[in-house]
Amino acid sequence: MSKTLYVFVDESGNFDFSPKGTKYFVMSAVYTTSPEISARAMLALKYKLLGKGIDVASFHATNDSQNVRNLVFSTIRNLQNFGALILFSRKNELPTNLKDPASVFKLFSKNLIFLICEEIEEHEFTSIVFVFDQALPRKILNQILKSLKPELKTSLIKYSIYFHSMSSDPNGQIADYICWANYVFFERNEKRPLENLGVFHDNDRINILKFL
Repeated sequence: MSKTLYVFVDESGNFDFSPKGTKYFVMSAVYTTSPEISARAMLALKYKLLGKGIDVASFHATNDSQNVRNLVFSTIRNLQNFGALILFSRKNELPTNLKDPASVFKLFSKNLIFLICEEIEEHEFTSIVFVFDQALPRKILNQILKSLKPELKTSLIKYSIYFHSMSSDPNGQIADYICWANYVFFERNEKRPLENLGVFHDNDRINILKFL
């Protein structure tokens, strides 16, 4: 029987490697075999808010009010058959040759893909669909994808990689929220978002955080 894993990937922190840029770069992946169920939960919340007179076109953690954030976190916390993986780094600790947008995006993307494959290797998936945020110009993303493909040929699982705006998909909005919750913890030690997700960690030397 065909069994597909769907992975939605977002990032937080900017691509500015000067002292004016963010201290951290974070990439999050949320994965599920039933994206329609998690999407339905997010859409149900959206329509509930619209019915109460709260104008929500899509959920975006940076822009949403605290009340809306609390409701989104509660929805995410109650999802079933759903997982997440976080990859992060202090930007000033990256090698000099990686301190540009394309290089850091490729580094994080490649490692995240391999980590997801390791995470689910004991499951009998026939394919994986990766949907990355369209964080850079399409031409650069296509170049990254072209350079990644030879390195991913070792995988025995059939895969597809797409670049979409995370705001266009309810599961992408979940990835945005999880990524943002970790980013604000690393960047400014803001703990409440992670606590609202029901997870917490206090060691900024950990390279990977898995939860849900």
